[in-house]
Amino acid sequence: MTTLSLQTIISDEQLYALLQQLSVAEKYELSNFLRAQASQEEWSLLSQQLPDVEELTEEDILVEIKAYRAEKAQQD
Repeated sequence: MTTLSLQTIISDEQLYALLQQLSVAEKYELSNFLRAQASQEEWSLLSQQLPDVEELTEEDILVEIKAYRAEKAQQD
């Protein structure tokens, strides 16, 4: 089967009319695809605003947990 590409300009109403012709399963599939694509684009934009920091290792996390527990034990 050959896949073809088509570019066209249609109005919102025409697009909605085409979407109404899809089955419920097809609408869910399209919805999931669009949601994933939008989330990826949004994450790309947001991640550019985050500062670059070193990744936490498992060892770093364990050190923090032990320090917290030791501090908590001293308070009790």
